[in-house]
Amino acid sequence: MNLVAGNTYDLRVGKDGRSWNFFQADDWRRVRQEIARDMPYMVIGGPPCTAFSNFNVHINYKRANPAVVKRKRAEGRILLTFAM
Repeated sequence: MNLVAGNTYDLRVGKDGRSWNFFQADDWRRVRQEIARDMPYMVIGGPPCTAFSNFNVHINYKRANPAVVKRKRAEGRILLTFAM
C-alpha cells in the first residue's frame, strides 16, 4: 500500500527525539504546521481517556478532591479538543 510511517505527536518521545506538551499553544502550532507541510494520508488523534473513563467518573472522582477532578477534566478537554 506504499504507506510510510510519519512522525509521532505524543507526550512521550517520538522518532525525532522530541516529546510534546499539548497544554502549550506553541506545540499545537508546530504540530499543525508539520501536518500542513507533510500532508500525511492519515492523522490519528488519540487523547488520553483517563479524564473521562468510567472507572474514574464512577469510582475515583467520587472520592477525589473536587478541585483535582475539575482540573483533570479541564486538561482532558484540552487534549480532546486538540486531537479533534
